[in-house]
Amino acid sequence: MTESRLNVEAVRAVLLRTNGNFAAAGRRFGVNRSTVLRFVRKHAELQATVADCRETRLDVAESLLDRAVLAGQPWAIAMVLRTLGRSRGYVTNVSVDVREIDSMIESELEKLADARAAQAARQRNGTGETNHVNGNV
Repeated sequence: MTESRLNVEAVRAVLLRTNGNFAAAGRRFGVNRSTVLRFVRKHAELQATVADCRETRLDVAESLLDRAVLAGQPWAIAMVLRTLGRSRGYVTNVSVDVREIDSMIESELEKLADARAAQAARQRNGTGETNHVNGNV
């Protein structure tokens, strides 16, 4: 069967039965998937049928994803957070300004140096006291 022998209603019915799968539709008609694709491109009503089939497939996929999230499946939770969660700040690629980290490290080193200097001063004064409660030595 060639493209010229396909008819809109038959192709529409097969596309609906195969969920818009061109290869499966082609097998049913004994033609290549590209023949079905070319035929669909020439008929707006078939393009709409294929679009509806794809929307339905997305709806099913979203429903199954929701079930997986509710079942606590880690892969599903991660997928939802990476996609829908972006608006709430969930991201996979986090860029870090190294200068900011360097500044934080320098600040912590200064605190450590100050704490060591204070400890040395106490030891010189003979008090030798340390304050472990606040983490200061």
